[in-house]
Amino acid sequence: MEELGTKWQIRDEKTGERLLTKHLEIIIIEIPKARRIYKKNNKNKIGQWMMFFDNPNDEEVSYIVENNEEIRKANEELDKMSDDETLRRIAELKEKGRRDYNARMSFIENKGMERGLQKGMEQGMKQGMKQGMKQGITIGKREKSIEFAEKLIKKGLDINFIEETTGLDKETIEKLIKNK
Repeated sequence: MEELGTKWQIRDEKTGERLLTKHLEIIIIEIPKARRIYKKNNKNKIGQWMMFFDNPNDEEVSYIVENNEEIRKANEELDKMSDDETLRRIAELKEKGRRDYNARMSFIENKGMERGLQKGMEQGMKQGMKQGMKQGITIGKREKSIEFAEKLIKKGLDINFIEETTGLDKETIEKLIKNK
């Protein structure tokens, strides 16, 4: 038989045997399971309550309300609350408060992401500039070495000497000689 829900208790973390209190339990009931169980047995009280909680305006729930005194009383209280302007306004304000809170959290998260992205871009730009400067100096040095190597080639000096003096590799020097 399918279990309607699960029951949880607070126990000692190390052994899992010592119970904090037998007066506190958390019962999780899954509404889809409750619907299935109710369909198999429409007399199941918990199934009836779950159907009511899921959708008190459902046609099937009207049948339950007619035949279950406790649920009928709960439905009457729900109707009273709905008719009471003050209670309805309180419920609307609570819902508005939840929506406002979610909107604020979303706004804060987006702002945080924007700021993080901006800072990341700034840091990336700084690092890129530093690396570019280093590479620019290296490229500048290489260009000067090539210019110097070309002058040494014009003077007819030995490739090994040019390589040693400029720091350029043999292939680069040979290309320079060919392009001369």
